[in-house]
Amino acid sequence: MNTIQKGRVFSLVQRSLVTGGENQDLDSLYSIGQLVCDKLLDSNVSCLEISMDGTLLMIGDTEGKVSIAEIYSKQIIRTIQTLTTSQASVGEVTNILVNPYRTESGDQLFEGATTGKHTSGSNGNNSLKIPNLQRVIFDNQNKSLSHDIWYQIGEPETEADPSLALPLNDFNGYLEHIKSQESMFAHMGRISSDVKVVGTETDAVSSFDDQTAKDEEITELKANVEALTHAYKELRGMHEKLYEEHQHVLDKL
Repeated sequence: MNTIQKGRVFSLVQRSLVTGGENQDLDSLYSIGQLVCDKLLDSNVSCLEISMDGTLLMIGDTEGKVSIAEIYSKQIIRTIQTLTTSQASVGEVTNILVNPYRTESGDQLFEGATTGKHTSGSNGNNSLKIPNLQRVIFDNQNKSLSHDIWYQIGEPETEADPSLALPLNDFNGYLEHIKSQESMFAHMGRISSDVKVVGTETDAVSSFDDQTAKDEEITELKANVEALTHAYKELRGMHEKLYEEHQHVLDKL
């Protein structure tokens, strides 16, 4: 297998085939365009996905199986078989979806039943299998017909927690649940995040600052009043002087 990076072509070499073993200088191999990798599966890989915490690697192969490997130890810890028993319909894994589950839900996913409940078959292993389907005539013109298969793996979430309403099972309940969550977030958004510190020293400092601000404001107002009074006196003096000059002019006439 070759890969191209910035104009260089690298070849992948299996670690067990390296003649130098563990003491082989990896830098020298890199300089000649070889990358040493570990081999985990004999099947051809068709799809890869990593867990949300970055510790597990899901590997889908062309035989329809999914292997879960631990990245740190490079060991396969679980293998998920194909969902169908028919070899004719087995195909390669084209997509892997990773969803978060609670611990008990994750155990149910692989066990197929909750503690204390047993299904037909060996320990509920058949619960992961898609039921046998029959061939039916499908009319493309009839929109009411659907070939979608809804299949629940393990116990529904609503049985473990009745407050969780799934949109496919109870749409109105799901809307009410979303509405309650939205109102909760809206209420939390109106909460003031200001923290008031109550204490004798803090109150004294705050009152002193308020009194100082008031004194400065009073001083500024007094200065403004004095300036306005002085300006008014100047205007009044000018007016009286002009009136006297006007009176002298009239007397001369």
